[in-house]
Amino acid sequence: MTGRRQADDDRQPGGPGLVSAGRRSAAASAARDVQAVRKALDGSDAVISTLPGGNRRDPHLTADITAAIITAMADVDVRRLVVTNAYPIVADRPRPAVTLLRC
Repeated sequence: MTGRRQADDDRQPGGPGLVSAGRRSAAASAARDVQAVRKALDGSDAVISTLPGGNRRDPHLTADITAAIITAMADVDVRRLVVTNAYPIVADRPRPAVTLLRC
């Protein structure tokens, strides 16, 4: 979230910054915690958020974490936010509507 690198023990073999599924779940929980996000943003000039769109088990992932980020940004006076998302549609039903949205 702030450009800081993860600790070596958080990385999955195969490349820098890759996180295992268990760590991803813990990271998603921490990212919803405004106090944890505020601590991560302290001293930052901007935030770049590259969150996934969520899934059936966690469809509100992006909304929840973005809300925590915005609240924490206001608390620590960070005014620049860039948000990108590579997977905007997580639904597969109703099929006709989702098919139209994905075109």
